[in-house]
Amino acid sequence: MTTPGQKLIQELQGIQAFLRTQQKCLGQHWDGVRQSQMESMKQKLHNLSGMSIEESTECSKLIGEGPWTEEQAQQLCLQVSPKEGRKLRQKRENQECVNFSAFLSQGDVAILETPCSLASKLQLAAVRCASIGLQWPNESTCGHVVSTLRHLGTSGLSDGKLFLEAVRDFKRFLKSASKQWPCADGVHIIKYPDSPAGLPEPVRQKAYANDAPAGCTAQPSGSMVLRKSNKMARPTSAEALQPSSGIEMSGINSLLGMLMQMQNAQADVGLKNLQVFTTKAAPALPQPEKSDTTPAAKALTPPEESPPQNQEQPLSPAEQANQLSQSGLKEKELVPMCSRRRRMKQAVAPP
Repeated sequence: MTTPGQKLIQELQGIQAFLRTQQKCLGQHWDGVRQSQMESMKQKLHNLSGMSIEESTECSKLIGEGPWTEEQAQQLCLQVSPKEGRKLRQKRENQECVNFSAFLSQGDVAILETPCSLASKLQLAAVRCASIGLQWPNESTCGHVVSTLRHLGTSGLSDGKLFLEAVRDFKRFLKSASKQWPCADGVHIIKYPDSPAGLPEPVRQKAYANDAPAGCTAQPSGSMVLRKSNKMARPTSAEALQPSSGIEMSGINSLLGMLMQMQNAQADVGLKNLQVFTTKAAPALPQPEKSDTTPAAKALTPPEESPPQNQEQPLSPAEQANQLSQSGLKEKELVPMCSRRRRMKQAVAPP
């Protein structure tokens, strides 16, 4: 299998052969082409991840035999020299510590017992972790460190959401503290011992040069929230319904007040010519007549007799004539009915 160093050596051979071929053809322009090719190869050598000693030796020898000037060859070789024996950077494994309280110093314990801010205590724990080389802790170790602070009396970590935020702040402080406490060369502890006595000698002398270990054996208890999906870190129903600010609450209250005023105005006044908004009035129920008498008195009182209705009396002939005269009838129609009948009989009877 061809390595990246071997590929670059083959490319360098092709470029040098190309420059030798073009030297006679390009004339005075050949120097510019050679300079541009040198800059390109210099950048490729700089970006190369690694080369073995054999590949570096072959590449340096090839550069010395190429059509480069003395200055150009030096620039190329300077990019080859740091690559000798350099291997690919390996990813460091995560570290684990299950007894962080044992690595606290006497000054650390004294500060953690004071009522200082949570950020100060998290920063103190981050500096202690960086000083003992605990710079790549796994998730459970980060939660264990914050839980140790809670066990030592740090307030504000009882809630799951606050605990998760404290873990995030601790990681941020640890990243900053690791730049001030570089690890010793070749020292990377995967699993930490139970006490500072098990640390390597260079690490222990550097971490506790001015402050001796306190020998604390506190074992934290309780649940640790390390993920946002944890149920303890989710907001409760009361927090979800609670508005984020007083300004939003005042706006909602004013809007509700305006709606109630509009509803009351429609219910009281209404619109005269618009029947859509008016409500149908319920039919009034017949109200019983008020009486001062009791039910017993009503039972003893005899029923009132209704007055007799006026019966119509037959009209006399004079009254009939008077009514007919008022209606504008002729005099011949005022003849009594009996005389008419008599005349009709006489006319019908035979002679």
